[in-house]
This record gives sequence, structure tokens and C-alpha cells, in this order.
Amino acid sequence: MPRLIQLRNIKAKDIMSERLIICQRNERLSEVLGRMKKMDIHELPVVEGGKLLGMVSYDIFIKRKSLPLTTMVENLMVTPPKVDVNDSITRVAEVMLVNNFRAVPVTAAGEIAGIVAREDIVQALKGFSQLDQISVADVMSPSPLTIKETDDVEKARAIMRDLDVRTLPVVDSEERLTGVLGVKDIMAYYGKERGQRRSAKGVPGDTVDLSITVGSLMNSPAISTSVESDMAEVVKLMADNHISSVVVVDKEAPTGIVTHMDMLELVASYQERRQVYIQITGLEEHDPDVYDEMYGLIERRMQKITPIAMPQLLMLHFTEHHHPAEPRHYSIRARLSTNTGLFFSEGQDFDKFRALDTVLDHIERQIIKDKEKAKGHHV
Repeated sequence: MPRLIQLRNIKAKDIMSERLIICQRNERLSEVLGRMKKMDIHELPVVEGGKLLGMVSYDIFIKRKSLPLTTMVENLMVTPPKVDVNDSITRVAEVMLVNNFRAVPVTAAGEIAGIVAREDIVQALKGFSQLDQISVADVMSPSPLTIKETDDVEKARAIMRDLDVRTLPVVDSEERLTGVLGVKDIMAYYGKERGQRRSAKGVPGDTVDLSITVGSLMNSPAISTSVESDMAEVVKLMADNHISSVVVVDKEAPTGIVTHMDMLELVASYQERRQVYIQITGLEEHDPDVYDEMYGLIERRMQKITPIAMPQLLMLHFTEHHHPAEPRHYSIRARLSTNTGLFFSEGQDFDKFRALDTVLDHIERQIIKDKEKAKGHHV
């Protein structure tokens, strides 16, 4: 894979937006969502007296099953990570990736100076000709979860919440790609329905019916690319169409997806670091001993992998499945970025530690196989 070391020369101040769209801590969620929709942004800084207090995002709507729109911002905001104006784009991408933010505030001498969004990073990549030497297959997340046109939007929202994704490819009865559904589409419908209720009744309710079909809300046709294309084409599609994902198709069926998250991993892989960065999401676990045991398991696996390939970023997402008739079980998706490429694995088990060990073992075997294959080409 071509080295994009020169990415480190791009600073946060070179790509940040100084035009800040903000909200106040005493505003209601309904007001903030309206502003986000109007300005087509996913996250807003909460600022008071020029000081950054936190951030609010669309994730709040996706991850909460019930959320009154009269809720105050101060009860919803989260503390965002911050980057300095002189931090490199690789550092900014890493901060976004590890903290799962679509935009991060940029500070200068402790004061907020601007904001960098994922799209700003994608736009900056348009100038790198080496991207045409990187295959889509080397970056995409394979076998994306899809949803059918006839499924309801509530099911789509549940999938987005459980898998921590914002876009789902939509397929027909023959598994052919027909569109995409994003969180913004759901939010636009949500706002429209509330507006119509306001006109009809004077006061809108908080409950919106999400039993309508996915096909009625999806964007069609989907913006897609071939599995044989390169990353220069993907970056151009994302930047020119202002979209956060491009579906990769093979014979009309989705075979992969490249998202802003994948682009962040690509950029962050060029950040200088001495150890692997780990992100674990999706667990409802609050016991620190559980995470300590997981990190110990991960560390042992990474030590075995290091002589073969240098681990850089490990992303783990758990989904906890609760069924009244059977014990709780876990599914896990793992993605490891190394200096030789990206490796993926999925697994499930009634024991979260066995599930983790299984996917890490699978990744280790993939890396060994990849190394042996590379040796064979040089014989």
C-alpha cells in the first residue's frame, strides 16, 4: 500500500472551519435538531461565554429509545475530545476514530478556534494522487449488513443503534442494491412529521410513527462503486456528493461499504505511535475488571501478531442480544489496521471473552496466511 506520510504535514488549522454553528445549554432538543437539519450537520458544540461546554449529536436520537424533544441540551451533551490548531490531520483522524465523533472542536491557547468534520478530512484527501494505487477492496468493510425495502424504519433504527452505524444499504427481494438509508433521512422524516402535527393540532407530540417502509425513505439510486475500483474514485464520490458512505457492489449486490470511518482509519494509520490504539464499543458493562481482562487478552494477542505485522488500530464492537427464552449472548465485529493492511472478523458466543478470543484468533490466522502468501510471491 502506498505510503501517505505527507499527510502529517497537513494541520488542523489548514482544514478546520472557523464559522462555528453552536447551541446553548438551555436550548431544547427540538430546536437543536431543527438547526442541525437546516445546516446539514450531525454535531453541534455547546458554547457559553465563548467557552466550550460539550457537544450534542444525532447519535442521541439513534441510541435512545425514548427521548422527549423538550429535553434540555445540558442533559444530553457529552464532553468532546479537543485537538490543537497545530495537530496533524493524522492526529485529528485518530482522535475522531478513538472517540467516535464526526466532528471535533479545534482549540488555540485554550479557546475554541474552529471545528474539523470528517468531510473536511475527505476533502483534504482529494489532492493525493497515490490513492489511485489503493484498491477499494483493501479499505472497505466487507459483507455489510443490509436492510430490505419492505422492512420498517424502526427496524433500521434499531440496527443502526445496535451496530453503531449511520448508513444501511437497501436491497430488493433478490438482494440487489436499490438504495441507501441514513440517519439523516430518518431525522428529516421525524422533523417533517412533527411539523405536520404542529400545523394540524397546534402542538406537536413527541411520538413519531416509524413503522413506514424503508423503501419510502431511502435514497435511490445508491451512490456506489465497483469492487475493482480504487480509493481515488471513492474519495471523489464522497467529496463531490457530500456523502458519508459509498457502497461497493459486485454483480449488483453489496459486497462492501466504504464509510467516513474507514477513511479515518486510513488516515490515522499514518499517525506516529508507539502502541496499538484500541476502541471497544457496544458493551453495557460497567465493571472495570471486565475491561482490564479484555485488554489483557488483547495485549497477549497483539504480542503474537507484532513480529508478523505491526498493529495500529483495533476497533471492537459488541452487540448484546437479549431473548426471554435463552441466555444473553454476544456478537462481536473486529477490525485491525496494521502496517500491512486491514483485517476483519466476526463471531458470537454466550461468553464475551470467548467471543473476543475467537475473533482475535481468526485475525491472527489471517495475518499469518497473508504473510505466507506474500512470501510465496517473492519466491
